[in-house]
Amino acid sequence: MTSFTIRALLFMAAGLAVFAFSCRKIKLCDDISPCMKKVLRQESLLCKDASVDIYLFQGERVFVVNPGTCGNDLTSSVYDEQCNFLCYLGGFAGIDTCLNVSFSQEAEFVRRCEL
Repeated sequence: MTSFTIRALLFMAAGLAVFAFSCRKIKLCDDISPCMKKVLRQESLLCKDASVDIYLFQGERVFVVNPGTCGNDLTSSVYDEQCNFLCYLGGFAGIDTCLNVSFSQEAEFVRRCEL
C-alpha cells in the first residue's frame, strides 16, 4: 500500500470513530416508567457525560441524575418513579440530606442506567 492509501484509511477510521461517539445512543433501563425515561433523555441531551443511578431509598426506587461536567453547581437531582423531584445531592456544598435524612446512610445502590 502507498502512504497515501494508509493515510486515507486512517482518516476514514478516525472519522468513523468520531461519528460513532458523537451519535451516542441512549441506553435506558427497560424497567423504568415512561416519564422517567423522558426526564433521563432530556438530561442526556444537556451533557454528554450525564448518568443516572438507581437507589433504594425509604422503601422505593429513586433515580439520581448526575449532570456530568455540565451542571451549574454540579448537584445531582433525585426523582421518585413518578418523576417527582425529591432533592438535590452533592454540589459545592456537599449536600447529603434528602427528605430530612442522610442519603448516603439510608440509600442502597442498585445499578446504573447508561444514558
